[in-house]
Amino acid sequence: MSHGASALAARLFYRDHAQNSAGLVFVEPGVPTNRQDMLPLLPPESANDGQTVKSWRASLFNTDWSAFPENMDWDTSAAQAAKVTSLGNTPLIVLWMSQATIDGYNQGLPANLADGMKQLDGKWERDTKKLSTTSEVRHGTVSGYGLPTQEAPLVVKAILDMLQQVKSK
Repeated sequence: MSHGASALAARLFYRDHAQNSAGLVFVEPGVPTNRQDMLPLLPPESANDGQTVKSWRASLFNTDWSAFPENMDWDTSAAQAAKVTSLGNTPLIVLWMSQATIDGYNQGLPANLADGMKQLDGKWERDTKKLSTTSEVRHGTVSGYGLPTQEAPLVVKAILDMLQQVKSK
């Protein structure tokens, strides 16, 4: 089970230890193209930028990797994980935030940026699902990046369901 950016590490673990990877559960996974996909959406910096745009800009241009709880260099890890394009038929359950949460994150963004982010989120979900021929995507109902704490039963159920899938093989 991996959450957020640790999904990049899980891809690398799978690459190096596929024989020890019976199944994977990704919870709100980071995808290798997050930063490169979002950067072109940002409007030119302006004195009129709202706080939401300023926060997005700061997070995208942050290169102080020690600030990340995963304590990893995002760009290096993303480049390595991007090379893992398939998990074959290894079972994969992906837990994704609800559309309402995505819409909430996009509040305060200029309309074109909010629309672009909504499209990217759909792209990231589809791309993640395509990693495995036996993947399944489930959505949280109210949570955002805090899905493990705000909707812990959903996470536990995904893990138990994965264990059941693996046992039945």
